[in-house]
Amino acid sequence: MTKLQTHNFPLPFLIYGEKPRAERLCSEALSLGIKPISIILNAPEGAPDYCGVPALPQKALLPYAETGGVVIVPAFSWHGAAENDLRALDERLPALAMREIEFFARLAMAAETVDPPAAQTPWAGTLIGTQLGFVLGGVEAWAADLYKQLKAAGTPVQAVEALQESRYQYVGPAFYGIDPADVIPVGQYERYSDYVLEMLAVLAKAPPKVYVDNGSYRLMAAVWLAKKKLGLPIKVISVLHGDAGIIYDRLRLFDEIIDQIVAVSEIPAARAAELLPHRAADISVKLNIPAPAAAIPQFDGNGPLKLAYAARLEPANKRSLWLTEMMDGLLERGVDFTLDIAGDGDCRQALAEYIERKGLSERVRLLGTLPREEMAAFWAAREVYLNFSKTEGGPLTLLEAMGIGLAPVATDAGCGKRLFRDGENSMVISSPEEAACAVAKLAADRGLLEKIRRSAHQTLQHFYQTEGPLAAAFR
Repeated sequence: MTKLQTHNFPLPFLIYGEKPRAERLCSEALSLGIKPISIILNAPEGAPDYCGVPALPQKALLPYAETGGVVIVPAFSWHGAAENDLRALDERLPALAMREIEFFARLAMAAETVDPPAAQTPWAGTLIGTQLGFVLGGVEAWAADLYKQLKAAGTPVQAVEALQESRYQYVGPAFYGIDPADVIPVGQYERYSDYVLEMLAVLAKAPPKVYVDNGSYRLMAAVWLAKKKLGLPIKVISVLHGDAGIIYDRLRLFDEIIDQIVAVSEIPAARAAELLPHRAADISVKLNIPAPAAAIPQFDGNGPLKLAYAARLEPANKRSLWLTEMMDGLLERGVDFTLDIAGDGDCRQALAEYIERKGLSERVRLLGTLPREEMAAFWAAREVYLNFSKTEGGPLTLLEAMGIGLAPVATDAGCGKRLFRDGENSMVISSPEEAACAVAKLAADRGLLEKIRRSAHQTLQHFYQTEGPLAAAFR
């Protein structure tokens, strides 16, 4: 039976957070042969030792803000909560924290692979990794599009998903038009190392010619072992889906086994080249541009302005609650509008309460999650696309909407910087107030609205013709 075992791990570490999760992480570290300095609980009292590891109260963490020299592995279900918790104790503590997925990836990479699986007949195909399994999200839609394009081109292709606890809604591969028979599920496990070992067995059983990394530290740790320990000649293409620290941390960690880097917009490509200058020649940008409509829908210019928003409803990066502030601004200005919101997430309840409180149920609709095959019709019935994201990869919703002729009122996150010409094919905004002003301007000047709609559509036609299919970068 294959096992991972390490005895010489160079990073002294402690585990901080919630007791059951902290004990589970401690248990896994011990099973891999490495012992934490302590468990520190986010509580005023400590606890009995756990498997010989002291369990201390929260105040025991504070001296490390002064001295450093130790890695803090947060034991929280969401890393953002851990950062907030650590920052509340001392602003210096987040700098010592390392996500558990990166920490255990480092442990796996430092470990000896005991009784490794024997490599079998290579498979001349492409294996596409997913980050969180087929949850509802842009990364997953991107991976599905790559799968379908490779399949249509006759390239053998499969997808692998590390099934795990997630804050996002799991919809499964069929939701994205992927044949479930082409999907290899891994998990669902509590222990990180179990994911790594199962994925290592998958890779050894049929070593793919190409592995496409879409963000999973778990799967990439197994790919690292497959290339470095088993000697499997797998070409690794790592995709940068956004501009975030966790993405660049993964790139640096697995740099040695990555053969090619594909960014979904210029921003992560430039940042990756800055962080890893020796890899600049290996970095390319590839937009996933859906085929634009032959012609844009026509509207008579009467009645309310038809607004559309489609995203995961969350407050931090997508900034979905800007919708309420924007609508306040539109109501103050007396703008006649309708708004249809496709998506689900943490902000849904707050949006529903706002709609009820303001008496907007006949003008604003929460449609929930829509199947992908319904999105073309969703866009075609609306005139203005809204996006308030702080950071983005593509995003696919923007490209779909512009391709059908919606006028973007959006931040220039992600590829927006490359696509937008403010006032010509878009209205670039950076606050809810600016969004309200832009929408009010389009409502008052339907000629400007039509000009921007036509220009947005022409922009996508141009990029679709010049960029070529997504799969071209992965064959």
